[in-house]
Amino acid sequence: MMILIKKIVFTRSFTLALSLIVSVLAYSQTNGLVANYTLDGNALDQSTSGLHGTLFGTMPTTDRFNRPDQALKFNGISDYVRLGTSADFEQRTISVWFKADTFPGSGAYSMVFSSDFASNKYGFTAISLSNNGSNNINSTVGSNGKVYSNAFQNKWYHYVISVDLNWVKYYVNGRLIDSFVNNSFTHSGDGDTKARLGTSRKGVGFIKGAIDECKIFDRALSQVQIDSIYTFKPSSSCLVAHYKLDGHAADSSGNGFNGTLYGTTPTTDRFGNKNQALYFNGISDYVRLGTDADFAVRTISCWFKVDSFPGDGAYSLVFSSDFATNKYGFTGISVSNTGTNNINSTVGNNGKIYASAKKNTWYQYVIMVDGTWVKYYLNGQLLDSFANTNFNHSIDGDTKARLGTSRKGIGFLKGAIDDVKIYACAFNPSEIVEMYTPGLKVKTIVSKGLIKLYPNPAHNKLKIEKSKTLQNQKVSIFSIDGQELLSTLLTDPITELDISHLAKGIYLVLVNGPNTYSASKFIKN
Repeated sequence: MMILIKKIVFTRSFTLALSLIVSVLAYSQTNGLVANYTLDGNALDQSTSGLHGTLFGTMPTTDRFNRPDQALKFNGISDYVRLGTSADFEQRTISVWFKADTFPGSGAYSMVFSSDFASNKYGFTAISLSNNGSNNINSTVGSNGKVYSNAFQNKWYHYVISVDLNWVKYYVNGRLIDSFVNNSFTHSGDGDTKARLGTSRKGVGFIKGAIDECKIFDRALSQVQIDSIYTFKPSSSCLVAHYKLDGHAADSSGNGFNGTLYGTTPTTDRFGNKNQALYFNGISDYVRLGTDADFAVRTISCWFKVDSFPGDGAYSLVFSSDFATNKYGFTGISVSNTGTNNINSTVGNNGKIYASAKKNTWYQYVIMVDGTWVKYYLNGQLLDSFANTNFNHSIDGDTKARLGTSRKGIGFLKGAIDDVKIYACAFNPSEIVEMYTPGLKVKTIVSKGLIKLYPNPAHNKLKIEKSKTLQNQKVSIFSIDGQELLSTLLTDPITELDISHLAKGIYLVLVNGPNTYSASKFIKN
């Protein structure tokens, strides 16, 4: 067995495999995110903090997107989850999705979230349900309480408690319902030192219903950031427009946001297929899309190939959305030459320059914006991240997005554009890698069933069970920053690795062969 503490130079397919796992984990490192319990049949913390919870009863159930076994069902009698954190932070945000089968009456209550114990510093924090003539969702921080009346049974709600140094704020389904001065830190004289889902600190007030995705931050989220959590949808359900550009600008998503061609001619696409992309002459050709792409949370993907990178302070636009009533910031992808061939990207004033581009080479560029971050990706790889705090835009321009020119008809692109996708949600990095992967002309097969890892979480030993199709292939363990820490050959049906020397955290496991790779992760506790 080799033990390597160094950076590895990867082959192309190997890099993609590694980035698939690294990106999944990097996505969870949202600024201030302490714990993320997706509750997909377990209480694992999907952030990098390792604050795993414990299930007491509960059953997997359908989540708010109707996906089976992606949330937890609570029986109202004894089921609950003990989380791995107290959530007792001076500033904090508690975000949780839930659906109640019943709202108890006669002075009773059932608890969605509770953190309350003797050494609590910053006040009892709770979300509960009751009925006093109407179905109520109750929330409390210290003695600052709010009742949201007229809730419905069997309906998913998103509830957020946000606490900063000055204010306690309560949100239902992305909407602020009340604010209180943050001046009360009262709590009980006993109770569990860890937060709970589904019951109180002392094991009363059990909820009958379902809970899905509890996120805990050690800071107060903004309205935009809360909106991004509330409006998040899986990528398959938030596609706004898909322009294949197969000689036309029709929207193939089915949403009807068809674009209009101004000039352009059909050309060969990135796979070598004739008339399956659009060529822009650099003088007057452009496409006016059927949407402005001005969403608080968005992902924009463009494939393009450049014949020339303009110099002398000039630029040419691949994608542009910029106009007077733009709400969420100018969004643009352009090319230029300042001694190097540059691909430039901008959201608001958050700009990034990639300075090693080549002519006549297909690139996929992705801009991802959520409530916290603006992220730029080239060919599936993260280039840079910026805090999403700038929404600058121009005071004029076209109210629809454009391909091949700016909002005012300057900066025309000389080259080709293919396959533009616009989503009203934030892709996680693994989805961005998967979007890029189909464009590779390499013999790469992604297989999820090549290995099984157990136990997971693991403490001292990790067992890797290989499928019969694998013959003496290399398996490696990586840290999330891409350092290979362990590697060996899978010669036996089950290989046991000693991981006792590894620090607590999340690690990546990669099996790489001549035509296959399998990407997995495990938690070291």
